[in-house]
Amino acid sequence: VVLLGVGGAAQAGIISLDSGGELSLCLTCISTSTTTSTTSTTSSILNVSLTPEPAAALDENSRMSWFMLGSDSKIWHRKQTSTVAWTWEYLGSGFTSAPAVTGAYGQHLFVRGASNAVYYSTRSGAAWSSFQSLGGICTSAPAAEQNVTDGKLWVFCKGTDNAVWYRYRGTAATTWSNWGRIPGDAGFSSAPAAAARGLFVYVVAKGADNTLWWAHADENLLWNSWTHLGGPLSSKTFRSAPAASAFDYGAGPMNAAIYFFARGTDDVMYYAALFQAYEEISWHAVAGGTLTSGPGVAVSNGKITAYARGANNTYYSTAGQSRTTDFGDWKPVS
Repeated sequence: VVLLGVGGAAQAGIISLDSGGELSLCLTCISTSTTTSTTSTTSSILNVSLTPEPAAALDENSRMSWFMLGSDSKIWHRKQTSTVAWTWEYLGSGFTSAPAVTGAYGQHLFVRGASNAVYYSTRSGAAWSSFQSLGGICTSAPAAEQNVTDGKLWVFCKGTDNAVWYRYRGTAATTWSNWGRIPGDAGFSSAPAAAARGLFVYVVAKGADNTLWWAHADENLLWNSWTHLGGPLSSKTFRSAPAASAFDYGAGPMNAAIYFFARGTDDVMYYAALFQAYEEISWHAVAGGTLTSGPGVAVSNGKITAYARGANNTYYSTAGQSRTTDFGDWKPVS
């Protein structure tokens, strides 16, 4: 489970899934929390605001684990140790972007450092490795994804030339590829988002024209040309960076899709989908609600759930589970 791309001003908050698998955000729960550093100290987080740009994953016990950038430039990790108990720890400091997490049980964590390089940490059991630099000069937060079929691990970011750059590491490999540039159009104006299906990886980013563009790499690591998302004639423009996730709405490959979400210039959330044989669903609005952030997306309990911040810093979510995704009304999360 991966949440991507919630933008906006820093707000203190705690995000979780409730007993029904629905997204829940508490903006005041942080007031009595205690944090544990993975280095040597224990401290209060009463004065630490957390950016509303979380990354999340289910651990081996199907419990939620959350990662956020704090106003102190630390990556804070909130893990559920029982059905009711949560603990905080920080995993490192000196970072400048929202984190990205991917892989089985969320064991791969990526974030941008003060030098604008990407840093990477991996989890073994309860222990996180020291952050290692993957280099690069990124002008956006990273996006990360892992192919379930062969385990290939990817990281993406926007470079100084406004193109999308990437590195990958094979399943059995211990070294990363060199940085490569997704060929074709540049001039992107947002952080990318990524999702994987089989041996393919899909990347989406907002262009200089504020429309969304997507590209994919196949099993031979060959990239197709950047294409307008939502159909070749799509001129829908967006205010936010996108979010993306794979979602199976039924059994079999014909029921598999990649969904894309973004906040429109009218502050409404829109979604599009890419199905087998590259059949696209054009952009559709999710009715109701005026958003003040970009969207995030999570998959759990047979549903794809999108969420975003609305008025008064309240978070709302909407979920779907069919080919048309039948997104319901926006519901405040608490």
